Amino acid sequence: MWTRPLIGGAAVFSVGWGIAGFCPGGALPAVGTARHEVFVFVAALVIGNLAAKRVQTWSGPRAPALKNQERELKT
Repeated sequence: MWTRPLIGGAAVFSVGWGIAGFCPGGALPAVGTARHEVFVFVAALVIGNLAAKRVQTWSGPRAPALKNQERELKT
């Protein structure tokens, strides 16, 4: 099911990947290259995750439809 958070998250993910040139999974091993671009990307990744958690906390409880989707995924 397509939801606004899914589409918005995919758009932000795609733009970030396009600008930085790193996939989040590939950026962590790339830290070993000691390139400053990698460190900037990983720092932005951590800050983005913390900001997303804060926004989720401020936005209140999750919608019932999303909770039902999560239950369906677990089965």
